[in-house]
Amino acid sequence: MNLFQRGDQNSPGAAELFKGWSLSGNTLMGESAKEPSYPSNQDVDIANKTDRSYGDPSSGFFTKGGAKVRTTDISNIPTMVNRGPLMGGKSVPVDQKTADQLQKAWIASQKSAISSLGFDPRAFILSPPSQKRLTVAGLYDKSTDTAWYDQNNESAMVHESLHRGMRKLRDAGEMPDPPQGQERISEESLVRALMLKNFGGVEYSGKEKMTAGDRQINAAKYSVDPKYLDSIEAAAAKLYAKNRPRGPR
Repeated sequence: MNLFQRGDQNSPGAAELFKGWSLSGNTLMGESAKEPSYPSNQDVDIANKTDRSYGDPSSGFFTKGGAKVRTTDISNIPTMVNRGPLMGGKSVPVDQKTADQLQKAWIASQKSAISSLGFDPRAFILSPPSQKRLTVAGLYDKSTDTAWYDQNNESAMVHESLHRGMRKLRDAGEMPDPPQGQERISEESLVRALMLKNFGGVEYSGKEKMTAGDRQINAAKYSVDPKYLDSIEAAAAKLYAKNRPRGPR
């Protein structure tokens, strides 16, 4: 498995395919101001002021020094993946930048019962921001229930939380059967469609030439039935409520 970043030389340019859209970094923003988007730093500030995460099991991770996270240099990931299974990492106190990023991912996860079900910083290994890149920004190993993500791509934590949430549904025997015509839809396509639905084009690479990930997003956009997503969300909401019953604050 070659995880190191490489160019996509034979694909059509993103600028050509998305004519009429504005490319900015990793986000492809539509012309509508109502286009769904990933949470901002301002959202984190508001969450802090309103104590939005009060009572949530992950709240300790949203304060500097409030919890410990597992980290590893991104160059270690190919070896960790090839030797299998995904595990390890150095446990370090969460710094302020990471705390804010984790809280931003938590806010984002609240848009979906599936990602809410799968979100748990204790299940993640983080790679601090660096100049190094791989061909993937995140991974989820079902055998160890451990995920990894590159902090250069903060939305990857929510992406992997969706995978983890679907695994929890399957383990509980609550994953809905696909409707007719959706039997061959992959889990990756479901996750890509959910990310597109909830956060617009946050996962698009923004590169002139289309990447494999860009093509996955486009395929999911036109192949996944929204009603199938709704049925999975409904099942996840029931399981989440069962696992985390909440009384008065």
